[in-house]
Amino acid sequence: MTALRRFARWATKRGYLAVMPEIEVPGRLVLGTKCSTRKSEYQIFTAGEIEAILARLPVWTRPRRVSGPPFPVRARFEVAWETALRPATLDELRAPDDYRKGALTLVIRDEADKNRFGRGLPLTERARAALDSITPAVGLLFGKHDYRVALRNAAHDAGIDQLRAGRLSDYDFRHSRLTYLGTKTDNLSGVMYLAGHRQPATTARYLRPQQAAAEEVLETVRVEAAAKAPAASDPPSDAPGFWLKSGCKPEKASGRQVEVSPELASEITSVRGGGLEPPWLLTASTSS
Repeated sequence: MTALRRFARWATKRGYLAVMPEIEVPGRLVLGTKCSTRKSEYQIFTAGEIEAILARLPVWTRPRRVSGPPFPVRARFEVAWETALRPATLDELRAPDDYRKGALTLVIRDEADKNRFGRGLPLTERARAALDSITPAVGLLFGKHDYRVALRNAAHDAGIDQLRAGRLSDYDFRHSRLTYLGTKTDNLSGVMYLAGHRQPATTARYLRPQQAAAEEVLETVRVEAAAKAPAASDPPSDAPGFWLKSGCKPEKASGRQVEVSPELASEITSVRGGGLEPPWLLTASTSS
């Protein structure tokens, strides 16, 4: 269907067709062969890998198959990484309507957004610097170009393995950025706004489970456990003077309540039976 529409548009512009024909979309019951060339799976790159790729992208490049003026590459993908915008939206950005040098926000027009979610997008200092370096007085900021060769060459130079580097596309920047943001914040509303999503379920599809995130969780647990562990210089609980140092007196199993320091008493609560129980355990208890 896309090829047919392009051909009809080409023929109309050159006068082979008097008017652009109306090409209807087939109904769901129409049989056909599903297109297998469209990319349906996206790769996730770490922040370190993205930074290595960005550092090796050319600042400017020229079209490969047709003559034309050079267009910016590195600035485009720095903005893509900082904003997590769709490639199609980046292609439509123009000056001075959407951005002018020194602005603090980027204007996303309804017609430039897939979901027609027009909004003012806050910019990081890095994104503003990248935009300021390429923004013309009037015209498209980036335009639509083929970035695959530049991206894949930069990925190879950055040490990315051949399989992943050979499949790198501009849309991988969006998926990688949203996954990265999902590991750094629990502000779902903010991530949705950046992504241009109106439904949380849509954003959730971008937050892919990552091994690095799992390692970060385990490291956090390890650090917290190490902070709570007694120091090597602390005497064991059965050493003479330990209970006196903590403000308590050791008691034998005589049924009498243990004397507790004021600090410890503020952290525990009396429960049925005369015992003592920490408040966090009470929340999980069914007793009243």
